Amino acid sequence: MSHSSALALDTLRLHSTLYTGQWMRTDIAGRTGVTTRLAGVEDWLLIDGFHRRCSPEALLHRWGRGTVRQRDWMRLCLSAVSFLTELPADGEAVALTSIGPVSDAPDVVDIGIQVSDAWQRQGLGTALVCQGARLARSSGARLLTAQVQASNQPMLKVLRSLDADFTAPEHGQVTARIDLSSV
Repeated sequence: MSHSSALALDTLRLHSTLYTGQWMRTDIAGRTGVTTRLAGVEDWLLIDGFHRRCSPEALLHRWGRGTVRQRDWMRLCLSAVSFLTELPADGEAVALTSIGPVSDAPDVVDIGIQVSDAWQRQGLGTALVCQGARLARSSGARLLTAQVQASNQPMLKVLRSLDADFTAPEHGQVTARIDLSSV
C-alpha cells in the first residue's frame, strides 16, 4: 500500500470511529431496525456464517466468485474499513459494507456492499451506500467508486439513484463514480 493510501485509510478509520454512532440503527421498509458496527478480523465467524447464507449468485455479484475465504476477509480488513449490519435480536449478520482508499488517489474512496438475499430490494443497500458516501465525504474524499458486476442490476439501480457515472463494461464489470459534493 502506498503512503498516500495508508494515510487515507488511517483517516477513514479515525472518521469511522467518530461516525459510528450515526450508523448504529436504521429502520428499513417497516422492518425492525438493524444495527451497524465496525467489523474486524475477529468477526470472521460471523462473516463466514453470513456468506454461507448468501446465494452463490449474490457472492458472485459482490466477490466475483461463489465462496469467500478467511484470507479474503483478512486482506479486506487490512485494506479497508468494514461495517457489519446485524439484526438486534440475535446478532445475525445481514449486510457487509467496506470502504477503502483507491491506490494513490487520497481523495477517492471505493465502497463494496453485500446484502443477504432475504434483505435485498428493501432499501438496506441504498441506506448503506448513502451512509458510506457521507463517511467518505467527512474523511475528505471527493469521489466514491464502486466496482460492480455488469449483471448486478439491483446495485446498478442503487448507484444510478445517487447520480453515478459508469464506465463501459470491461471483463463483466463496470466502475461507478459518484461525485461526493452532491451527496
